[in-house]
This record gives sequence, C-alpha cells and structure tokens, in this order.
Amino acid sequence: MQDIKLIIQEIQKRGEALKSELATMRNDNASLQDKVAMLTRNLENKQAEVLDLTSQVDHLNAALKESEAKANSAQVNDEEIDFLVREIDDCINRLKQ
Repeated sequence: MQDIKLIIQEIQKRGEALKSELATMRNDNASLQDKVAMLTRNLENKQAEVLDLTSQVDHLNAALKESEAKANSAQVNDEEIDFLVREIDDCINRLKQ
C-alpha cells in the first residue's frame, strides 16, 4: 500500500512539473510569437524603405542622364559657336584684304 502511495505521489510530482514546464513553454512561445510579429513588421518596413530608396535611385539616375545629355548638348553648342566665331574671323580677315 505504501508503495502505491509513493508511486501516486511521484506521478503527481511529475504531473505538476510537466504542468509548470508547459506554462513556462507557453510563456516562451507567446514571447517568441511577439518577437516574430515585431520582426515581421520591421521586415515589412525595411522592404517598403528599400522600394522607396530604389524609386529615388531610379529618379536620380534619370535626372543624371538628363543632365549629362544637357551637358553634352551644351558642349556641342560651345563647339559650334567656336567654329562659327572662327569662320566669322576668317571672313573678316578676307574682307580686310
């Protein structure tokens, strides 16, 4: 009879220990789920930020290409002006002769 009581007490102790361990695991699980939710939100925010920055980079690249095209156009215009000035000088020199 004493052996049965000891076995029952041991089973009760194991049950209480398992119940306590289960409660701890549930708390840990809830904490981990909160962390996962927070990290998911952070990831979504970072992805949105990456999309925004990508859009800004694309816009800046387009503006850079436009500026380069204008600079090249201005350089061509400067070269054309220099050519015309040389031709005018040449014509003036011929008229002076």
